[in-house]
Amino acid sequence: MDATSTCFLVRRAAPDTAYYLITAAHALEQTKGETVILVLRKAMPDGSYQRHDYSIPVRREGKPLWVRHAKQDVAVLRLADPLSVAVAALPASVLADEDRMKSEYEERLVRHPLGLGTILHAQYVRETLDAAARQNEPSSK
Repeated sequence: MDATSTCFLVRRAAPDTAYYLITAAHALEQTKGETVILVLRKAMPDGSYQRHDYSIPVRREGKPLWVRHAKQDVAVLRLADPLSVAVAALPASVLADEDRMKSEYEERLVRHPLGLGTILHAQYVRETLDAAARQNEPSSK
């Protein structure tokens, strides 16, 4: 049986043009195979939405392409290829950083932009997002 999971997309500041998929780490870890389907929706003039299935690689030769947070159930997958549908990703600047945190113990939550119930700690998302971006820098290869 196929499984489903929720996610959201984030974009970092220029010059980084990639989208970053944020989801629960266990969702990717339990996925079988090298690719998954990201379901995108394109708004139509009549107010309806047209479904677009977008295949994304999650493993290469059995090795994960995502970055997992060291302690939390957060994973970030960099999507290097252009998406088939224009999407409005969250800017990474909306995620709480150390300057916006009152203490390391204060919880800051990011809610899925469509209110579908995905709740992640922004500090962990930001840490994992930064790690995923560093993994794809030329000097780290």
